[in-house]
Amino acid sequence: MTDDPSRRRPSSDPLAEAWTERAGGITLAQARVLLTAAQWAGMNVSDLATMICAFSTSDRPEDITPTDYEWIIDRFVGWGFRHPALPLVSSAQFACLNEGRRRLGLGGRQFVAVMRREASAAGRRQLDGVGFLKLWLLFNGLGAGVPVPEPGFMNRKYAGLLHMAAYRAGVSADTFAALRMHLGGVPRLALLDRRAFARMLARFEAMGVPAPDPAPLVPAMPGMATQAQANLIWRMWLDLDGWKGNTTPATLDLAIASMLGMEGGLASLTRAGTRALIDRFIVPRMNDRRAAESAKERTRPCDPT
Repeated sequence: MTDDPSRRRPSSDPLAEAWTERAGGITLAQARVLLTAAQWAGMNVSDLATMICAFSTSDRPEDITPTDYEWIIDRFVGWGFRHPALPLVSSAQFACLNEGRRRLGLGGRQFVAVMRREASAAGRRQLDGVGFLKLWLLFNGLGAGVPVPEPGFMNRKYAGLLHMAAYRAGVSADTFAALRMHLGGVPRLALLDRRAFARMLARFEAMGVPAPDPAPLVPAMPGMATQAQANLIWRMWLDLDGWKGNTTPATLDLAIASMLGMEGGLASLTRAGTRALIDRFIVPRMNDRRAAESAKERTRPCDPT
């Protein structure tokens, strides 16, 4: 009998007890899923707490936000973790199938029967990306005419990250396409949403491709930048490709000294300095880059095919 991680009951521990329902936080059900995922990965509570603080904008693991929860849990899914609360098909994709079956006049029971026959699934929780594509192609072949959802998340940088990770992992084009369809349920890479993108990156990480480095640790003394602020600056720094492609912590420290005239880099930032760095330098650079990308998209010639 195979071990189903969704049926395990995580043992009581201080971290689990610290998670309580609160405004802006994750639910207790999400906390249990996260603990189960960590147990599946062979991580103890200390390992999970370190991971949360390193890869989120939360100073304490019990303060993890829903957005940070999604980024972290998607890493576990990319590594191979499965749980009924974490379907591989998005709500937008399942809504697409629902619209297709309505246009074809299929009732709910008929829809389930088709899912069982064509995709070996009885609902969204059992459906993977390949199953979604099978049903989408079937419905459109019958005249439903429902397009695949376009999240608008992917850009050239994100596509490049996936292709580079695949190259480093030694993945063939066929295997890359299979992963895209299984984890994303899309016919083209440009249609991946944020979750599928994160899960694909995590899958390559499981194949041995190094994950992006976590943010440098800061002392988080009174009046100084918190670890959450340092994590946010680090994420934005990586998103901007650092300084001319150099994203090392030392280069970030040099950039901070140049922009704010402060020696000591990230670890010496005050909270006021952190806000100034983000508002005056990082956000404008990100806005300029996004505007340039939008301009390129508008001027790109249309494909006659």
